[in-house]
Amino acid sequence: MSATRKPIPKVAYAPMLGLETYVRARVDKRYSHLVQLRASALNQCVYCLAMHRRDAKKDGWSEEKISSTERWTDYKEQFSDEECAALELTDAVTRIHGEESVPDELWDRVERLHGEKGARNLLMAIVAINAWNRIGITTRLDPRSLSGVDDFDLGIRA
Repeated sequence: MSATRKPIPKVAYAPMLGLETYVRARVDKRYSHLVQLRASALNQCVYCLAMHRRDAKKDGWSEEKISSTERWTDYKEQFSDEECAALELTDAVTRIHGEESVPDELWDRVERLHGEKGARNLLMAIVAINAWNRIGITTRLDPRSLSGVDDFDLGIRA
């Protein structure tokens, strides 16, 4: 197995960057971090995990909060109802396997807690990170190529 593969041509990223711009303008950073960390952990995208751990720390998140987010189902009591709904939707969409993957009860709860627009914007954030995860995993992006990452970001435990 080769370590890396040829990168995707930059022009192919244009639609992805458009989606990223849309999400950044509409989803609060707190929820973006939750979604990005959880989906990347579920998908085991080491590149995206390193990037989003680094970015969350830059925004003042502790390593403990980051680790709890990645394994949120073990730490539900640490999250608000709104955060739990966003994380549960992230899990459902990331693991999607048919129409019943995102039950009406979950979607209705996300809409109630985040509003209709907020729920749709969260969905787009989840779609975006899952697409980035698939690119990162398939092309074997190297997390060590990211600037400013440390051992925690890289998943290296002391």
